[in-house]
Amino acid sequence: MRSFRIELAAVPTSPARARHFVGDAAGVARLPSPVLEVLELLTSELVTNAVVHGSPPIELVVSIEERAIRVSVHDTSAAPPRRRSATAVDIGGRGLALVDALAPRWRAEADRPGPGKTVWFELDRVPVPSC
Repeated sequence: MRSFRIELAAVPTSPARARHFVGDAAGVARLPSPVLEVLELLTSELVTNAVVHGSPPIELVVSIEERAIRVSVHDTSAAPPRRRSATAVDIGGRGLALVDALAPRWRAEADRPGPGKTVWFELDRVPVPSC
């Protein structure tokens, strides 16, 4: 297993920085484009939630395993993430619904001991055919 880790500030540019970071880390895994797009989208959603609702520092970890890739986002707020029911005109509120719909495995876990939580998801790796 290979892991890549970065600390992010609670600023509006962190979701974009996280997308680039996870894309670079996933390059090691040679993920097909559709999987990479979902990986970047869900990472952006979790980091956005941490920036808006969590407490810094925010830590992003990408773990590449043989059969899956896991993204974990940690912040120091003990408040668990809440799934909202967004209406068609709401700007936000769809992050966890997207994670739930697109990730086969995900969870939010309170850190023990200490303050904070980690929200993670896993995507199955789809092998890229060799030429």
